[in-house]
Amino acid sequence: MTSCTSMIPPPIPPSRDASVGQGGSLYKALLLVREAKKNIYEELEKRNTMGNEASVVTFLAMAGAAGATAYGANTELILGLAGTGGLAYSAGNLLTPSQVMAVYRSGYSALQCLELPTVGYATALSQLAESRRTLNNYLIDHQKAMAALESISLDKSSLHWDTKAEALSKGWAEIVPSQQAITQADVAASNEAILAETIIATATQIVNDVNNMAAAATPTLQMVMTAAQSTFPDPQGPRSLYTESTINPNDRQKEEPNPDLKTKLATVLISTADIQGARTMVEQKLVDLAKVELKKIDGCNVSLAEVKPLSILPDTIPPISSGTHVRLRVSGGQESYSAKWIGTAPASVSLDVVGADILLLGRTGIVAGEAVLLIDDTLAATEPLKLTVTMK
Repeated sequence: MTSCTSMIPPPIPPSRDASVGQGGSLYKALLLVREAKKNIYEELEKRNTMGNEASVVTFLAMAGAAGATAYGANTELILGLAGTGGLAYSAGNLLTPSQVMAVYRSGYSALQCLELPTVGYATALSQLAESRRTLNNYLIDHQKAMAALESISLDKSSLHWDTKAEALSKGWAEIVPSQQAITQADVAASNEAILAETIIATATQIVNDVNNMAAAATPTLQMVMTAAQSTFPDPQGPRSLYTESTINPNDRQKEEPNPDLKTKLATVLISTADIQGARTMVEQKLVDLAKVELKKIDGCNVSLAEVKPLSILPDTIPPISSGTHVRLRVSGGQESYSAKWIGTAPASVSLDVVGADILLLGRTGIVAGEAVLLIDDTLAATEPLKLTVTMK
């Protein structure tokens, strides 16, 4: 027997095309974690939708079977309609059992646990890599300018001798500290590839755990699974990911220094100031990176620890008319909370979420009718709330 549980595609590690000091590996790993989160979230949405569709089909089929019985239809028609309802009901329960939904929600939370602590570190590391590239480019230009200035032969009696010597002295003084700053940036970034691989391995384990636990929690009635799979095929494989651009914004061309001494002196002075500023920036980014606390990620796993179910006060919403304000207070689950309309949203009722408060406001020109409001948390192992909103 096979399981009707959709398999979430695990993250696929990117090719190791980022050399030390260039940055990007950790950022790409986080993109893959976010893609895995997106896949799990889409699976949750799909299962919710399938459960709703199955409920509708069940109701219509059972109503049809009852009507056919009342009018004396043949046995095949009655059994066929009733069988359709039973099949839809079974499929809906197989695809949306609370245990399976809890697995997916916990898996999403585990991936979020993996992502959030590393975002700040990845940002600081990316900024360091960018400042390092800038310094490296300026240093190359500076060394060219220094060589051009040195190539001009002056007699010690020349009025420009001291000016040239002073410019070269200041230029040489900047080269070694700049090279040291570049080396320090490379050392700081050397652990990036290892951290990226750890994140990918952890994310892959989380996804595998989600798939295995969801499969174990799903019943295996073959007929219903086959029908459900043919009606609701599994999603296609992993989608392509947007990858970070490797274009270097500081990769620019500079004109060769003019043979004239005055021009070459000016070029050296400019390049000296450039690498001074760029080196200061690299050193500051190194300090910023050292301040970022990289939390442990070994505590991120798929856990079905019990949480209080979502609840709301008041649990029923009074009819909403023009100018009516309604404030609902959500508790349970895991903050933060979200709210959205199921099906067509009423154009005459505004919906806002502020912390644990759901705010509804009836606007002018309200149209009588009903709408269904779905309230959820941050994908903890809880069932969302469905509330009927009446407009009058």
